[in-house]
Amino acid sequence: MNIYNTKLDDYLREMPSKMFSFEVTKSCNYSTFIFMYKNETLFDLYNRVSHHFDLNHNIKLFFRIPHHDDDIIIPNTPLQTVRTLLNEYITSSPPRISPIYDMPLPVVYRIYLDDCDCSASILS
Repeated sequence: MNIYNTKLDDYLREMPSKMFSFEVTKSCNYSTFIFMYKNETLFDLYNRVSHHFDLNHNIKLFFRIPHHDDDIIIPNTPLQTVRTLLNEYITSSPPRISPIYDMPLPVVYRIYLDDCDCSASILS
C-alpha cells in the first residue's frame, strides 16, 4: 500500500509539468476532469473526451471567452498540439482563456462539450 501511495503522489506531483488539466463541462452542467499531455494533439483531445464520455458520434469542444458569451471552437486536428493552442489563447490580449480556480489550486481550464445529448446517463 505504501508503494502505491508513493507512486501516486509522485505522479500527481509531476502532472503540472507534463500535463494540462481540463474540466470538461456538458450543456447539462455535468463536468469532470480530463488530463492531456502537453504535446498531444487536438485530435487526441477529441478522442480522449469521446472515450471518457463513451460517445461514438461527432462532438464539438469549445472554450468560452471569460466575461463574454463568445465561444471558440477547438479544431479537431492532428496538426496542432494542446500546448500550442493554449499558449496562443493565454497570451492573447486580452486572454481568451484563463484558469477556472484561484491559486493556490492547480491550473485547470474549462472546456465545454456539445454532444447534442444530455439525456444519456453518465452512470449507465
